[in-house]
Amino acid sequence: MEIFRGRLDKTAVLQIPERERQLFLSIANLQNEISILLRAVLWSSYNISSGNEAEAHGQISTSFFFVKILAGKLKEGWILLEKGFFIDRVLSRDFRSTATPPQVEALDALKKYFGKTSILHNVRTNFAFHYSPDELDAVLAAVSDELDLYIEHGGSANTLYYFAEVLANHAVLKRIDPADLAVAMQRLHNETVTVAGQFARFGQAFMSYVIKRQGPSIWKGTAIPVSFDKLPSFSEVRFPWFTDTTDGLSNKKDTT
Repeated sequence: MEIFRGRLDKTAVLQIPERERQLFLSIANLQNEISILLRAVLWSSYNISSGNEAEAHGQISTSFFFVKILAGKLKEGWILLEKGFFIDRVLSRDFRSTATPPQVEALDALKKYFGKTSILHNVRTNFAFHYSPDELDAVLAAVSDELDLYIEHGGSANTLYYFAEVLANHAVLKRIDPADLAVAMQRLHNETVTVAGQFARFGQAFMSYVIKRQGPSIWKGTAIPVSFDKLPSFSEVRFPWFTDTTDGLSNKKDTT
C-alpha cells in the first residue's frame, strides 16, 4: 500500500467558477464523512455475537447509531447534488461526457434510488438528525427485550442506557417493515452500504474531474510518499462501547 500527500494551490482553487468550487469543496467533505462512517459501521459490527452480553449490547448500540447517521448523511449528500450539481446543466452534462461507464452507472443508480421515497429519507427525517419521542414511547409496550442499562461506578464513559437504543432501533425498523424487523434491519444495512458505495464512486470521479479540468497549475509542488511506523490491519480494528478508563485523561497527571 502506498499513500502520497499532494497539495492544492489555493490561488488556483479560488479561480474555479464559484458554483463548481463550492460543490468541489463540499463533495470532498462528504467523501470524508462517508468514509469515516462506513469504517465506524464495520468496526463496531464485527463479531457482535460475543459471549459477553454487555459487549454485544454496546456494539449493537454503536453500530446502529453509525448506520443511522450514515443514512442521514447520504440523504443530505443527495440534496447537495440536487442543489449544486444537477441544477448546473452544463457542468453535469460535461461530467457525464467524461466519466467512465461505471461512474455514470453510479450516478444513475443514485438518481433512481432517490427518485422515490426511500429508507434513507425516512431515517434521516425521523431519526438520524431529529428525535421522535412519540415513536419511542409507542413501541415501549410491545418490545420483548428487557429494559437494560449499564452504569459505570465513579464515571460516565461506560454508561449505556441500552433500553433507549432498543426502543429507538425498533421504531426505525417498524417504519421500514412492521411485519419483520429482521428483514427491515437487513434492508437498512444493505441499502445504506450500497448507496454509500455509489456515492463514493461518483464523488471520487467528480473530484478527479474538477482537478483535471484545472490542469497541472492546481497542484502546489509534487506529491510525496507518506510513511507510517505501523498501521493496524483494517479487519482487526474494533469500535467497542466498553473500554478500560482507569488510565483515562482524567487520571493523567498535569505535566504543564
